[in-house]
Amino acid sequence: MLQSLDFPEDHIVGFRIEGAIEDDAFDALLADIRVRLERNECLRIYAEVVSLGGMSLETFLKDLKFGLGNWRRFEREAIVTDRRWIQRIGPVVDKLFPGIDVKVFDHEAREDALAWVRA
Repeated sequence: MLQSLDFPEDHIVGFRIEGAIEDDAFDALLADIRVRLERNECLRIYAEVVSLGGMSLETFLKDLKFGLGNWRRFEREAIVTDRRWIQRIGPVVDKLFPGIDVKVFDHEAREDALAWVRA
């Protein structure tokens, strides 16, 4: 399940992942991001990952294509998760895309993640 999280700041896109990412939910999130990119030069991402149950190949390819085409328009990403494997790849992603600050937070540090993505 992919659930949007509302923020008062238009330049922050928030979502929560718990289980599999359904194609229609991903398409809705991508449409929202596109609209926000029309209004903002750069966006920030706040993601809570409870569990990650996968996605269809089609959705994965859409995500990859959009991400590679727009990665310079994202300046900061806060990932909140207790999943150790995600916590370990966060620093790798941060180095792969030097224009995006990526930081991973434990669930107990959710408020710190919110403050960081807003700063």
